[in-house]
Amino acid sequence: MAATTDDISVPEHAGAAGRSAVAHRRWTLVAASLGFAVIQLDVSAVDVAIRPIGASLGGGVGALQWVVNAYTVAFAALILTAGALGDRVGAKRVFAGGFVLFTAASAVCRLVPGLHVALAIAVALCAAAALCALAVRAGGGNPPGEDGR
Repeated sequence: MAATTDDISVPEHAGAAGRSAVAHRRWTLVAASLGFAVIQLDVSAVDVAIRPIGASLGGGVGALQWVVNAYTVAFAALILTAGALGDRVGAKRVFAGGFVLFTAASAVCRLVPGLHVALAIAVALCAAAALCALAVRAGGGNPPGEDGR
C-alpha cells in the first residue's frame, strides 16, 4: 500500500526521501508558476499601457508597434537557444538567471529616457522570459540529481 501526500502517491518504503521528492516537485511547481505569472503580467502591462508609453516617450504608432513586436520577435529567436543552455548548465540555474535578468530589466524599464532604450529593454525582457520558459520545460520538475546536475 502506498501513502499519499496531497494526491501524489509515495511508496511506503520510500520514507523521507520520497516525501522530500514530493516536496521538491511541489516547490518547483510553485516557483515556475510564479515566474510565468510575472512574465505574463509584464506582457499584459505593456499591451495595456501602450498609449501612455507613447505619450511619455514620444513615439508614433509604428514605433510603439515595435515596442510590442521586439518582445515577440526576440522571444521566438531565443527560445531554442535557451533550451540548449538549459540542457548544458541545468534548468534550475537557467530559470534562476532568467528570473534575475527579468527582474533587473523590469526595474530598468522605469528609467528609460527614449523609445530606442525601451526597445533594447524589451529584447532583454524577452531573453529572460525565454530562459525562464525553456528552463522549466527542460527539466525544472526533476528532483535533484535526476537531470544530471
